[in-house]
Amino acid sequence: MRSAALGAFLAVAAWAPAARCDRRPTVASDGFYIGARVGPGTAFTGAWDLDVYLTRNRLLSIGPAVSLNILGRNAPAGQEQELVVSGDMRLKIGLNEPGGIFRPFVMLGGGFTYAELLETRQAGVSVTPPGSLMSVQGEVLHPRLRQWSPMLTLGAGMDLFALGAVGFTTAFQTRFHLGGSDRLPDAWFELLFGVRFGL
Repeated sequence: MRSAALGAFLAVAAWAPAARCDRRPTVASDGFYIGARVGPGTAFTGAWDLDVYLTRNRLLSIGPAVSLNILGRNAPAGQEQELVVSGDMRLKIGLNEPGGIFRPFVMLGGGFTYAELLETRQAGVSVTPPGSLMSVQGEVLHPRLRQWSPMLTLGAGMDLFALGAVGFTTAFQTRFHLGGSDRLPDAWFELLFGVRFGL
C-alpha cells in the first residue's frame, strides 16, 4: 500500500514540472508593469506590452507597447513633465536557449511620444534685452507645452515563466527623442517590473 502511494506521489512530482512547461506561452503574452522613469527628474511609470511570438519557443516576438509617466518631480526648470505617454512597436530577441523557463532578451522599437510640460518661470537668468548689448539678470517664462514627437526605444529585460502561462518580467529601456522641442530630453530611462499572462 505504501509503495503504491509512494509511486503515485513520484509520478505526480515528475508530471507537474512537465505540465507547467507545456503551459508556458507559445502564441502571445501580455505584460503589465510598474516602475520609474529617470531623466529629467523622476516619475512614476505604468506600462503594458504585448508579445506575439513569431516562433513557438519564444525566441522572437513582435508587438505594441505603451507606457505612462506621471507624478514627475525634480526636473530642471522648463522640463517639468505633467504627463508623458509613449507608444511603439517593438521586436524582442531572446538571448539564450529558446523554450526554457528564462527568457532574457534585447528589444528595439519605434513609435511616438506625447508630452505635456508645465508652464514655469525661471528666475536669475542672464538675458539681453532687445536693443541692448548688456546682459542683465531676468526671468524666463517657459510656456505650457503639448507635443507629439517621434521616438526610438532600445532596451533589455527578462521573462521568467516559473508558473506555466503566468510569469514575472522586468525591463530596462531607453527612449530616444528624435525631434520637436528642445525642452524634451534627448533620452530618458525606464526601469520596470511586472507580470506576464500568456497563451
